[in-house]
Amino acid sequence: MEDVVLVDYDNLLNDAIVSIKHLNPGSTFVLRDLYEGYIWGSLPRGDRLKFGGYFKRKVQSGKIEKVKYIFNIYAPLAIIVVDR
Repeated sequence: MEDVVLVDYDNLLNDAIVSIKHLNPGSTFVLRDLYEGYIWGSLPRGDRLKFGGYFKRKVQSGKIEKVKYIFNIYAPLAIIVVDR
């Protein structure tokens, strides 16, 4: 039987916000770019997708300041712009 790992979306969100603060104004990024490769890569695909939706909702509701979601047909939920 596999161990069940619960993903703490609030902790991931806080890490993303810290990373965003280090980006230059006008920067465009993909959500996975905000994390060290081993952190993002260790999350199961389903959890990455769920967190992407969670992050998008936070951006669209204004909970993450100075960040704007831009729809991209080739990478939905991925393109975000920092607008400081």
